[in-house]
Amino acid sequence: REPGQASDRALIGLVGGVRTKVDHASPARDLYTSALFRGRRTSVEGRADRWFILSGQHGLVEPDQWITPDLSCLEDASRQRRREWASGVLTSLRAKLGDLGRYTFEIHAGADYFAYGLRAGLLSTGAHVEVPTEGLSQGRQLRYYTDGAANRHVAN
Repeated sequence: REPGQASDRALIGLVGGVRTKVDHASPARDLYTSALFRGRRTSVEGRADRWFILSGQHGLVEPDQWITPDLSCLEDASRQRRREWASGVLTSLRAKLGDLGRYTFEIHAGADYFAYGLRAGLLSTGAHVEVPTEGLSQGRQLRYYTDGAANRHVAN
């Protein structure tokens, strides 16, 4: 576990979906096809105790859950829609995990996915929240995942 993370907290990975995807229903882990998504997914698979995908259309999605390609993207949504989406994701997380304050959440997604209530909502429960690529351009995020920085982030 990384510094600052309580050893008794399970690690939950939250991976943001992307625009590039297959054109048919598939398991969510395989729906998104970009290198950025693959890097995000790889950074939590096998390391997090559990992980989920954040879909602009479907909300919180289990990796093996079959879904259709997203028709909308949070980047295109209004602030109000992003807040409603975040509220729905928090509700889904509570339903799946119970007391969210027992967890560390590592969010691998753009700001549209965490800056409209998701991070604040998690913090308000007492959860620990990390956003390793916050503030990085998409290109720098991709480098973070492809040059091994994601693994160094965890190993420190």
